[in-house]
Amino acid sequence: MPKAMQIEMLKKIVYDCDTTDIDWEHEVDASLSLPENRLQLSILYPDCKWFKDEVEMKDVKREALQETEELLDYMLTALPEEMRPDFKTVFDDYLSRVKYSIERKLTIAPLKKQIAELRKQLEKAHKEAHRAGKPEPTKKEIEEHVKIPPTPKPAAWTTRLERLLEDIFKATFTREGLNPAKFMSEYRIELNLVIKSLPTEDEMMAAVEALATELVQRELARKIKPPRIREERPPPERPYRLPWPPSLCRENWLERSSPPG
Repeated sequence: MPKAMQIEMLKKIVYDCDTTDIDWEHEVDASLSLPENRLQLSILYPDCKWFKDEVEMKDVKREALQETEELLDYMLTALPEEMRPDFKTVFDDYLSRVKYSIERKLTIAPLKKQIAELRKQLEKAHKEAHRAGKPEPTKKEIEEHVKIPPTPKPAAWTTRLERLLEDIFKATFTREGLNPAKFMSEYRIELNLVIKSLPTEDEMMAAVEALATELVQRELARKIKPPRIREERPPPERPYRLPWPPSLCRENWLERSSPPG
């Protein structure tokens, strides 16, 4: 979908927000689909309402992942049979990283740009084969245009990296004046997923910081107590009193008003 059309649709989707404060031209990424840009904007502008509820947000996440999965499947079937095993390993890695990034609210733009570039190379090979009157390009012709991207090597798990990730996690809490101690069990669980899903140190650091930020926001929201609303009661009614003349006391007024005799 063209970028301009995405912007118009996103403006209709968002609510409870001043849309003039959103830098649509720079924040909407042409390499991303509509669901992907919607998720990206929800991270950049969390004060705006991008989803009706959690159910809709999960549906958008599922749609974003499905679009990537379908694109990779299409690209795989467009390759000669003998090339598919090698590319499937790379594509599975892309899909795993996209899935993790969507769930952890990380940007997927760099990954999608790599996938888009591969698709362009593949389509170029098919167009040239079509011009030459061939139904499909051969393996050799594909290899002239499409190179198997190297699968990122997992970062070496060292004491330095372990301490770095833990420091990033804890620092996010201390900046907000919170103690990270009670969240360390969640950190260790997430760390296993980080190691398995993300190959580079930069991606690992971003994931750990995103987890910490999410937990901080949750903790701060829990501590905010709604203000007590005091019930407004009407003032008590004062008993009605006769307006005695200022020059007379009550006894004199009664004595003067009594009949003679």
